[in-house]
Amino acid sequence: MSGMRRTHYTTEIRVLLCDACGAPIETTPEGGQVACAYCRAQNQVRLRPRESAFAPPKIPISDDERWRLLRSQDGRPLVPPAALAYLVQNGALHPAKVDESFYLYQQTKREVATTHSPEAAERLFFLTLMLNTHLGLAQDDSRRRAILETSLETLELPRHQQVLRCLLASAAAKEGDLTSAERWIAPCDPMSQDLEADTAWRCARVFIDTSRGDWNAVLHVLGVQDDQVPIADAWDPTAAVFRANALERAGDLQGAVTALRARMSKESHSGRTTMQRIIQGHPQLQLCPQSFPLATQGHTQVAAVAASRGADGGIGSVFYYLGLALTIGGILLGLGIGAATAIPAMTSGDSLFGALEGAGIGAIVGISVMPVGIIFTIVGFVFRKKAQQAAWLRVNGIPAQGTIRGYQPTGTEINGVPVVKVTVEVDHPQQARYVATFSRLLSADLAPSLVPGTVVALRVHPQNPQEILLESA
Repeated sequence: MSGMRRTHYTTEIRVLLCDACGAPIETTPEGGQVACAYCRAQNQVRLRPRESAFAPPKIPISDDERWRLLRSQDGRPLVPPAALAYLVQNGALHPAKVDESFYLYQQTKREVATTHSPEAAERLFFLTLMLNTHLGLAQDDSRRRAILETSLETLELPRHQQVLRCLLASAAAKEGDLTSAERWIAPCDPMSQDLEADTAWRCARVFIDTSRGDWNAVLHVLGVQDDQVPIADAWDPTAAVFRANALERAGDLQGAVTALRARMSKESHSGRTTMQRIIQGHPQLQLCPQSFPLATQGHTQVAAVAASRGADGGIGSVFYYLGLALTIGGILLGLGIGAATAIPAMTSGDSLFGALEGAGIGAIVGISVMPVGIIFTIVGFVFRKKAQQAAWLRVNGIPAQGTIRGYQPTGTEINGVPVVKVTVEVDHPQQARYVATFSRLLSADLAPSLVPGTVVALRVHPQNPQEILLESA
């Protein structure tokens, strides 16, 4: 490494956590007695484990069978162990639980090292993933490296080790240390039968290949279409961004936009935010410079239509134009019937009686049809206005988060679907938290999102913070 900038994720050294205080400590591959620079505690570090392939012997299977096994594991979101669920909010560490998570990590690491408990190992692995994401966003590479390598040397399952090595490889590639990235990923199994391990290898591999500008290699690993290759749910946003970037760089801009929009339509707000964070977090790669803005614009237009339907159930325009048609039709029908009655009577010589009779009949017909038309027009206008307002908010509203407090029925139904009034505590990016309400159709797929305590994505009117929209697409 002489004359070269040493990266945080170089394989030339080891970075582990101090057993006493949890601070990063550096040591050599040989290990030995290492003093912590923070608390002065002496750490006994063992020899670095051999960097040989750690996948256990397995019965060879065909590519088709492996593909079938991987697909059978797809569609399962990452679920925290029951004992750690309270640490998680909206798929990430709760901001108030970060310090507690570090404490639990140290405690669980000792438990795994002492008992080799599979249950404790799963808890340590999950804590590692959550802390890795948190520290990556905080750009705390020293502690992130230490946690990843400490877990790598503590956990024994091949699945755990492969995922951790791939995270280290991706982090090294991000710093431009492709030599270390290749060393981290070298012992990994590129033909794993476990979806999580296989996905981790694919994402690390394409990170390295993207850094090298090898777009064909990226598309070979990820496929050219969304869901062409089985990808674990938690990694879908990452794979989507790198796939689209490779397509765009290879000259297929429309293919890149199509692939991104396909993934955006399947992801929640947090998933789409993750895609954006991946792009913003790797400026050196300039990911999806044209395709992502185009895909976002197209998805927003589709989401605006969905938002308008969520506000009026799709009946606003139907009622409005039907009401206008009934109103105008009632007038014309009344005039037509009146004329048809009056003209024969007038031609028979009784012009006054004919005119009065025609006017009376025309008025009766008009009065019986026009009120229905007027009511339909008014109702349609109100619902249509709500739909237009919801569509505008989805496009122009300020993104925010909210915590559901509860909801209650309004007594109104649209096409058999009840309208409910939802109370939410809004976490606005530009002002203090506050409580607001909004009305929404309680569809079957929306009900789970309205459970009290659920964190949801919102759009807030720029001038009126009380005017909010639940971002469901």
